[in-house]
Amino acid sequence: MARKVLNKPVSSGGGAAIKSVATTKTTRLAISGNSNDTWHNGNGFSAILNRQEADSRVLIDAAWRYYEGTHSYFAGMGIQSNYPSGSSKTHGWGYIWEHNTGDGDQGLFHCMKGLYDGHGLNNQTGNFTFKFGWESVNGSSNRPGEVWTASRADDATGNANDMSYFTFIEISDSNTSWNNNSGGNS
Repeated sequence: MARKVLNKPVSSGGGAAIKSVATTKTTRLAISGNSNDTWHNGNGFSAILNRQEADSRVLIDAAWRYYEGTHSYFAGMGIQSNYPSGSSKTHGWGYIWEHNTGDGDQGLFHCMKGLYDGHGLNNQTGNFTFKFGWESVNGSSNRPGEVWTASRADDATGNANDMSYFTFIEISDSNTSWNNNSGGNS
């Protein structure tokens, strides 16, 4: 397993490895079933990160619960990156879901992803906005759940409204090292 050394420079004077961090807290989001190409800009399902280095990487960790109306055609879930001179979409990560199971039709999405130039980023610095959403694999308007981050009104079995915290971390490529022969790659 790879181990990144994030809190000290590779060489003296190299600078910090962590360049910037953005976090969000989600709230209930009702998902419209009328669109196939949907990217959310509110309710904590987006974040703005000020990218400091043009060759850095952005690590994302985001997990949230969904409720009702799940379809199997949401393999196109992803992240839309909006940067100073354009945008791109990066699809795919692992998720756990249930379809018409009779036990509440609930599940968990978990995005743990690394973005880099050519894969969700480009050689630019400045404010990047990251939005979670989907583009269904078959072009239909089937959506991944009717509600993301449910409230007690959606599911009375919970003791409180759901919420999740998402983290976006920019790490310097030149000031971060991988341990060799540990299964990781750069």
